[in-house]
Amino acid sequence: MAGKRDEWEQDELIRTGRRRKKANAARTSRRRAPDDPAVRKKRRPPRVSIELDAGEPEVNGYYIAIANRYRWARLLSVILLVAFLLIMLLFYRENITYNNLMYLIRDLDTGVVSTVGKYADISYERQYAPSFALFRDRIAVAGAAGFRLYNASGSKELDYESAYSDPRLVVGNKYALFYDAAGKSYSIYTTIARVLNSQAETVIEDAAVADDGTHALLTGSDESKYLITVYSSDFKPLAKYYKDKYVVDMAIDPEGEHMAVASAGAAGAGAYCEIMFCRIGSKETTSVELEGTMPLAVRYADDGRLVVVCDNKILFYDGEKQCGSYDIAGAVPVAFDLDGDFLALSVAKNAVGSENEIILFDTDGNIIYNNIINEKIRMVATDGDRAIYILCEDKALKLSLTGGDPVEEKLLGEALDILPAGGGAVICEDSGTYSLFFGE
Repeated sequence: MAGKRDEWEQDELIRTGRRRKKANAARTSRRRAPDDPAVRKKRRPPRVSIELDAGEPEVNGYYIAIANRYRWARLLSVILLVAFLLIMLLFYRENITYNNLMYLIRDLDTGVVSTVGKYADISYERQYAPSFALFRDRIAVAGAAGFRLYNASGSKELDYESAYSDPRLVVGNKYALFYDAAGKSYSIYTTIARVLNSQAETVIEDAAVADDGTHALLTGSDESKYLITVYSSDFKPLAKYYKDKYVVDMAIDPEGEHMAVASAGAAGAGAYCEIMFCRIGSKETTSVELEGTMPLAVRYADDGRLVVVCDNKILFYDGEKQCGSYDIAGAVPVAFDLDGDFLALSVAKNAVGSENEIILFDTDGNIIYNNIINEKIRMVATDGDRAIYILCEDKALKLSLTGGDPVEEKLLGEALDILPAGGGAVICEDSGTYSLFFGE
């Protein structure tokens, strides 16, 4: 029995020794294995010697390669430009004209218009029958002597001479159309340059321009009393319409897709109004006749609806369907202004015009604001958002749409026009402009 125990203890000692040898060998292998992650982690980084006094190398190969690439790219661009110019001059010389160059730049500066603050005072030479408009945040002054455009700081950006007997100015979002109502000449401007200078076949009676540049001229005709010629934004004829009745006014919607023409005629002892609707480019038209009223003006709002101002009522149309009306019978319309989607109207309540009602409509014919002003009113204007501005004989008034008493400012001289502009108004005279109400 004792012999078996001794043999078992001896075998156990042998097995224990073997296990210890294996453990020692594994530890030795981990310490000495160069590729073991644990060994690499414990290694010290190599020592780095930094020369503090050493400077940057004089030549950097990477930047030399980049410079060479740009040099070759520039040389290639110059070669291609010279080749292009030579080809244009050799084969397309007859197409390089002033009108084509103006057509090329016609759409410059037609992005979103930014609202500016107070406008600086402007001085200019007097000219006969000036017209004024706010054109893409600039003040356009057009008269018998020519067309001028001033920015908000008072600097002159454009100056083109003309000799018009009866100058008229209409503006859209992209173009300003300047024509002679007693002649055949007309011109079209952007804020960059005059892009068209042309003549109609006969005397121009009226003109209209849309925001996209589509425009129309009303002239006399041998085939009928009037001819309306519509041109696209690239100045090419789109359509012609003939009218035998007396045309009072015409308008094109902002998209340049529809046109409305208001005409007047006699019916027995009274007058009647005809409104012609047409889709530009189509020869088909639709007309509406209204008895006992005389049209004064037609305007399209920004939402595409049509406003017709008559001597005794205001009409609102959505397409060819009447969507609203306002009867002003017994009163006399003195002035109106359409801006955005709002119509401001002034009607005299007595014979001498010393009491006037100021009304603001939306394009459904709903009254947004009204007030009574005990002043003789010469002109009314709205910014379509915050206020109505009124030009009286010796003062200007600002009526806030949120309520409150009118704000009054004394005029410096004889005002010819008032232009709402970014929270205030620009007063236009025959020799200059100045701003009012910007501090309110």
